[in-house]
Amino acid sequence: MKIKRLDIENFRGIRKMQIDFHHQLNVFAGINGIGKTTILNALGKTIDIARLNHITGIEQQNLESQTIIYNNDIRIEAQPKQAKIKLDFLFRNKNVSTTVSSNPKEMYSDLFKHFPGSAFWLPCRTFLENRSTIAGTYYLNEKTKNLISGIDQTTAYIVDNTTNYGRSFAWISEREAFENSRLRKFIDSGKDFGKDHFKKDKILQNVKKAIT
Repeated sequence: MKIKRLDIENFRGIRKMQIDFHHQLNVFAGINGIGKTTILNALGKTIDIARLNHITGIEQQNLESQTIIYNNDIRIEAQPKQAKIKLDFLFRNKNVSTTVSSNPKEMYSDLFKHFPGSAFWLPCRTFLENRSTIAGTYYLNEKTKNLISGIDQTTAYIVDNTTNYGRSFAWISEREAFENSRLRKFIDSGKDFGKDHFKKDKILQNVKKAIT
């Protein structure tokens, strides 16, 4: 599988971006908040939606709900409030196109046209999105045992002994994206981040401490 082109429109902090990927190596570099993780999230969504037409019923509905772009992920300044991501990639010498959107009717994949077999899955991604670099299991230690005793069940699940790094970082990234959205609205309202109080996500901070 070779990723060829990614088009992003009004997704999180990106107004409009088109990336034509090199067939061998692509490097994303820049300061925090510039959009590196957003690009990986966009890739993840458009790769996941590829099997849209290989499943039906509840499974298909769940996939759509996991990949659709919700209001929190639509760029604040976007008018109208719509966002879309399109991916073109090469798989087994076939050009495949997928789309995720804030509009359910625009969710699209033509993978089935090229590979109509049932229960079809793309191979695992060659990258672990959301800043994760290791695919393994994170085991509880005294630090995390003490930590999760005072936080909610969702957070405890993130650091228990059934969770791998990829899932943990995906959860953190989604939570960070929501907090960044709140921060942008805070700043856009005219408040001063250095002077006015901005309430941080304590659960997010605790989880990040637990897995570092």
